[in-house]
Amino acid sequence: MAEETDGIDVAPLGPQIRYKLAEAKKICGPKNVPVDVIPMTDYGTMNGKNVLNFALKLAGKQ
Repeated sequence: MAEETDGIDVAPLGPQIRYKLAEAKKICGPKNVPVDVIPMTDYGTMNGKNVLNFALKLAGKQ
């Protein structure tokens, strides 16, 4: 996963891998890539607008 974070702005995780959040933060933190879990409701209802807004907020662009 570490090499896959090169050149990305954010790393949103699906709710089903919430248990990997701490590991993802260890990998993304040194590269200043914000990472968090997409809200389950938005993910489950495929609410693309809310997921995009979530990612933009995570990136500090909103």
